[in-house]
Amino acid sequence: LTNRMLLRGTKRRGRAALEEAIEALGTELFTSTQRYAVGLGATVLDRHLPAFVALLNEVILEPAFDAAEVEKVKREMLAEVDADLDDDGTLARVWFRRLLFEGHPFGHGTHGRRAELAHLTLADVQAHYQRTYTQARLLISAAGKVDEAALSALLAPLRAGLPAGEPLDWAGFPPVPAPKGVRVA
Repeated sequence: LTNRMLLRGTKRRGRAALEEAIEALGTELFTSTQRYAVGLGATVLDRHLPAFVALLNEVILEPAFDAAEVEKVKREMLAEVDADLDDDGTLARVWFRRLLFEGHPFGHGTHGRRAELAHLTLADVQAHYQRTYTQARLLISAAGKVDEAALSALLAPLRAGLPAGEPLDWAGFPPVPAPKGVRVA
């Protein structure tokens, strides 16, 4: 929910203006939510890289987090959870993951559960953003025709604008359980 909210507007631009600015660069800014990480990314022409990175900095450093948009995103995500219940392939993957990683965080889906989603608030989104989007948890990658020094200079406002934060405590993360069943060698 927090990751999706980043694309719902900034303090400078509403949702429509943000989408228009992204489209004007001939790209699409996407979010990715995994069980262990969140990400933002795009494929962008090198001539648009400075404008894109400035926009990315704005998205990450100045999210609007509008309460009405939180409710819209929650409704969308709840609809996705409901749609998953009508898809046999998705259900099979969900239950396989639950059984394989029983009792472990990897056993949960990235959409969340209906009861959990329904109770999330704007304050929850803001708190998660403050914990997650920090210098200590930031990883930047780029590929293609990119000058490392130039990209580093473009990203300097992002690095400077994020709070230091705490690194993720992987030592406290439970070990992945060994799968149950018969092993055939």
